Amino acid sequence: MAKLDDKRVDVFYEKLTGKKPVFGQWNVERRNFAQKIIHIEQACQSVLSAIRDLEQAGPDADISALERALRTEFKFLDTLQE
Repeated sequence: MAKLDDKRVDVFYEKLTGKKPVFGQWNVERRNFAQKIIHIEQACQSVLSAIRDLEQAGPDADISALERALRTEFKFLDTLQE
């Protein structure tokens, strides 16, 4: 999973609260929710990438490995429940 993009978290925090995030003064619950948005966005991008890999697999591709990678991505998505 890619490193969390703090600038994007800040964008969503500001959208959710109407305030610029200030370290130590922000609403922790809203900040956590903004972080979760980015985690889910990144996870979805990973799933889409794994789907593309399977879709574009050639005749010599290790389909089992591609399927395992996709299932791993699905399992991670399951951990991101509200």
